[in-house]
Amino acid sequence: GNITYQAKHIETHPTAKLIAGGTFTHTAQGEQVTIPAYHSAGNALNLIAEETISSHGKHLASTQITAQAKQLDFSQSGFLAYQADLTATQNNLVLDQSHLELKNTLHLSTPTHLSSQQANLQAAHIFTTASSLDNRLGTWINRDQQPFNLRLLKGINNQQGQIFTQGSFNLFAQEINNQQGLLFAKGHLTLNSQQTRINNQQGVINTEGQLDLQSGELINDLGLIQSLAAMTIDTHQQRLSNQATKQSSRQQGIISFDKLTVKTDELINQNGFIASHQNQQITATQITNSNGVMQSDNAQHLISLSTLNNTQGQIVASNNLLLDTDDLNNYKGLIVTENGQLTLQGRGQLTNWQGNLLSHGDATISVLGLDNAQQGLISSAANLVIDTHQSLLRNEQGMLFAQQSLYLDSGELNNQQGFIHGQTGITINTHNHTLNNQQTQHQGITSQGDIHLQALSSLNNQQGNLSTKGNLVIQSEQIDNQQGNLVSQQQLTLTGNTLDNRQGTIQAQQNIEITANRGINNQAITTQGSVIQSGATLTLITNQLNNQDTKATTAIPTQGLLGHQLTLSSKQLDNQRGGIYTIDQLSASVAQDIHNQQGEILSLGNVNLQGDSLTLHNQQGIIESGQNLRLVLQQFNDEGNIKSHQDALIELQKDLILTQPFVVAGHLVIKTIGDFINQTQLITGKGLQITAKQIENPINSEFTSPNTQLTANSLTNRGLIDGTQNAIYVNTLNNLGTGRIYGDELAIQANVLNNQPEHSNNEVHTATIAARKNLHLGVGTLTNSDHALILSLGDLTIGGQIDANQRAIGQADFVDNGSATIEALGNGKINTKRLWNHDLHLITGEDHQDQRISEYA
Repeated sequence: GNITYQAKHIETHPTAKLIAGGTFTHTAQGEQVTIPAYHSAGNALNLIAEETISSHGKHLASTQITAQAKQLDFSQSGFLAYQADLTATQNNLVLDQSHLELKNTLHLSTPTHLSSQQANLQAAHIFTTASSLDNRLGTWINRDQQPFNLRLLKGINNQQGQIFTQGSFNLFAQEINNQQGLLFAKGHLTLNSQQTRINNQQGVINTEGQLDLQSGELINDLGLIQSLAAMTIDTHQQRLSNQATKQSSRQQGIISFDKLTVKTDELINQNGFIASHQNQQITATQITNSNGVMQSDNAQHLISLSTLNNTQGQIVASNNLLLDTDDLNNYKGLIVTENGQLTLQGRGQLTNWQGNLLSHGDATISVLGLDNAQQGLISSAANLVIDTHQSLLRNEQGMLFAQQSLYLDSGELNNQQGFIHGQTGITINTHNHTLNNQQTQHQGITSQGDIHLQALSSLNNQQGNLSTKGNLVIQSEQIDNQQGNLVSQQQLTLTGNTLDNRQGTIQAQQNIEITANRGINNQAITTQGSVIQSGATLTLITNQLNNQDTKATTAIPTQGLLGHQLTLSSKQLDNQRGGIYTIDQLSASVAQDIHNQQGEILSLGNVNLQGDSLTLHNQQGIIESGQNLRLVLQQFNDEGNIKSHQDALIELQKDLILTQPFVVAGHLVIKTIGDFINQTQLITGKGLQITAKQIENPINSEFTSPNTQLTANSLTNRGLIDGTQNAIYVNTLNNLGTGRIYGDELAIQANVLNNQPEHSNNEVHTATIAARKNLHLGVGTLTNSDHALILSLGDLTIGGQIDANQRAIGQADFVDNGSATIEALGNGKINTKRLWNHDLHLITGEDHQDQRISEYA
């Protein structure tokens, strides 16, 4: 039947047995107790004491065991019943090293401390009221699926203890110590330490449902916090330590098989492991993930209000990854999105030395400075956008890579020995800061699409490589390409103040346009580099262009300026020993000086050099066109070697003293506002037209072409003027001494025409004007004296003017033929107001004189 003990104090020995509803059987092994069944209608065991109960034996009842006193001590005892109700009304309830097994419920109540050290408690449901719980090495098993609640005002110590429940588990305690312990729930697990510490070192907090963990400081070093459903952790601005939980077996760390949400002050995940199968959001004042792993099989959002240290750590998301932090240190770390986009919003600097930031989608990085030196890698399988807010971007020996476009918005950018690649295009804007691309000849800045470098204060590409299969556009105040490569397979555009291309290569398969307001230095130092080459049009706009020492040493030029067409606008061009070569067109507008001493300016097409104040220094230089040549200058300092395979036009504003002949296969037109003195044999292939203030053709000099036209105020000829069809239009023509003017068809218009002899070297030389077919003279006054000769092998006509058909018309004023010859083998016609045909040396009487006469015809 029922058993009831009631006293002030109840105390039993560890060998005692308190049994209600049992059957006793004597056997050889001793007395055996059998309880037929445990049910609600059986017998009860009641222990009631005014003060204390200290019972360390066995307690059995078919129905209920009830114990009530101010203080209960059931350490080292055993309980077996349908249900039990143990109540300590004032002091502690102690169950250390006890074993309680209830088929139904177990009620434990104390206003102070409950201790179950090394105990084993099992019930369908355990109801507990206590201020604190000490379950070190103890085991609690709650078998039913009803919510299991532990509300402990002061705290729980579950070191090496275990608490299991088949349903949800709600633990509210002032402090939770689960070192090497286990808290397990089949259902929803709620841990709330009232913003005090939860210590789960080497412990396990595990649920097959959701986990809601509210704490102060949370320590999970070498521990496991795991849920099969969503997990929420909030440390209420206190730190979370998850250190030393990274294992290959994944049996430690913070693991959610669903969503994971963490809010904390400092998150220390050093050598730690944090993972979720669904979206993950972690908000912390500071995150330390050195040698740690933070992983999401879906999207991941990490917010660090100060720094995020991922030194040798891993931050991995299968979908989108968003990092929101101040400074981010990814030294030897890995940050990767396997499928989604990577977004970094940094309020401080990103350090990625030997680190990897990888995105299989777009990557957007916004920081106040980026240090990607020392083999750092930032890569996107789509587009990569980096904005340092005009702060320093270091990529020395680093790599920035995008499978699609790459956009860099920075301050100073240092890519020394680094690699920047955007497959479909690159845009870089340094906001008037330097871009250093030195020593990148095998790396550099490359793309299959367009490259735009915008707003650079300077580009240092010494021994650098900047190349693209698309267009290359550079805007930089200073460009230093010494021993560097600027290469485009389409168009190339450079805009700035200065360009230094010594030993460098600037090359494009299509157009090149370079604007360098102050100057371009393309001077050769060795036989390598110093080449600007366009497969189409090369346009150079600059104040000073230095192309010295680039003259070709082989049949195919490898240095200098090369293009199908070249357009140059400059104040000064220094091409001494230099080479400028085009296939179709070469056009240069130079304001002051072209220095082409020993240089070459060559085109298979047209050459056009012009400048209103331009002086051409061409000593031992060559200017040659395969087609037409046009020189519009102020003056020559030295004309050098000038050739045209077709026509040539030379316009000057000052005197021309020609010391080397122009070589022109077609028509040559020379125009000067000043005088023209010819000291050469100027012979052209199809025609020669000279217009000057005064023309002088001294002895041993020559004008010869099929069609020669000379126009001047005065012409003094002591040399040879010859051609097929020649015309001379002057105010005064002095054909003196050794002067010979020939032509098949010869027309001369002169207000004054003097065809007279000259004495030199004790000889008298007589001048000649002769036509092989027809000679037409339109003159005011013609003086032909002292054995001078005017001769036509065909017709001769002397009048006052030459008409548009180069025929003499009108009437001359005065023809004076003194001791000279005017002769026509065909028809002769002289129309003059006055004709004086006389012997200058006729004297009456006898006078014998000896004189040597030389006639040239």
